[in-house]
Amino acid sequence: MTDSASLRVLILAARALQGRHGTLVLARPQPLVARMQEITGADKILDIEGFWRAAAVRAGSGHEVVGHDSGV
Repeated sequence: MTDSASLRVLILAARALQGRHGTLVLARPQPLVARMQEITGADKILDIEGFWRAAAVRAGSGHEVVGHDSGV
């Protein structure tokens, strides 16, 4: 579950990466987390992907993809 402080950290990290031409991709967030991002509008700022392989492609080669069931 994501609270407002956690959501703020994700948004700040995404903005910092965008400033460096990078991307923060959230791979397969838990349904409640995805819904909170949708309700707050954070899904417009955060890059959310429903599949691991697609998230890895969006993040770019050589990047690690971390999520709630990735085993990382």
